[in-house]
Amino acid sequence: MFNYFLVSITIVSYVLGISLPEAIEEDVYPVSTLLTETVVNGKAVSLPDPQKEWQVMKNIRADALAPWAVENDAGPDTVHARGALVMDVSTKRVLWQKNPDIVLPVASITKLMTALVWLDQAPPDGLEHVHTFAREDNTPDGKELNLPEGEKLRAFDLLRSSIVGSDNDTALALAHTTGHSNQVFVGLMNEKSRSLGMKQTTFVDQTG
Repeated sequence: MFNYFLVSITIVSYVLGISLPEAIEEDVYPVSTLLTETVVNGKAVSLPDPQKEWQVMKNIRADALAPWAVENDAGPDTVHARGALVMDVSTKRVLWQKNPDIVLPVASITKLMTALVWLDQAPPDGLEHVHTFAREDNTPDGKELNLPEGEKLRAFDLLRSSIVGSDNDTALALAHTTGHSNQVFVGLMNEKSRSLGMKQTTFVDQTG
């Protein structure tokens, strides 16, 4: 439902402070500019040109580029995350990656999968479904909306609270509106992840 590749590129481009829309539309790649030579402490070194940190390769289409090896420590020095990836939205080709096989906890990104499964398993009245907050909706740890038992919320508000507010209790309550047990719902999350090609991802709960 969501274009994961476009979302990934948008987030990465925002973090890097660069603009990729034209590159995506025209199937051209953003690449590092040539380094400028300078002298530091008597030694010649290469430094990025701060005025031309990124440029677009013109007249070279995505399908004309051959694959190349990507080293884990390659890429912009400003990316301090343990793992990162930039992928072309149209060709699915990886343009740059860092530690692509490292296993990392996805934390509250888990709630995106909870939302996707809910969209597949939503009650008949959908976003207008009214859920009465119950004891089993409480979560022992993490960020919560701290709703009292008996509070009534629409599924729309549960979804908004869990995705925008990253609240654990409303994410769990959202999952419970489907009528599935926690075990069944988490099983559906893992089935959904496999259908999306996320073969190395395993979910153990609805909140992360």
